[in-house]
Amino acid sequence: MKKEFYLEKTHNLEKKILLYQIYKTIFIEKLSKENFLKYINLSYIESFLFYNEHKVSIGIGIFSTVENEVEIVNFGIKESFRKQGFGYYILKNIIEIYKNNNKENIFLEVSTQNTYAINLYVKLGFKILNVREGYYKKNHGKKEDAYIMKKKTISS
Repeated sequence: MKKEFYLEKTHNLEKKILLYQIYKTIFIEKLSKENFLKYINLSYIESFLFYNEHKVSIGIGIFSTVENEVEIVNFGIKESFRKQGFGYYILKNIIEIYKNNNKENIFLEVSTQNTYAINLYVKLGFKILNVREGYYKKNHGKKEDAYIMKKKTISS
């Protein structure tokens, strides 16, 4: 079942602050508001707010674009909207946008423990390239490994 959703690029300060507020609820490792706003204002960073069919904000995406490559820096759906298909359809749409803009490869890093995200990425055609040992620092000094994953969007 296809989900109805909307993507909105964040251009003004009000939307960027909303993006930060959602970011704080989704991700464990957090930048300060000041550093977050500086980061998403960099020329090579693109950020999006995601909304459902009722125009309720459901998640965010932050992407680094350099030449013909994209890195998914942050991609997340609010907990109350997870496991409903939004992540799949939104990311599929974003991949198509970057493909149409001649971006050849999309990269990401994901915790090896995040099986839901890994399954989503694999379903969308991402392949595991490598493992970064101890990449994520979790609570109480615990560390988790990360997969580096890649999706080729344009056939050579």
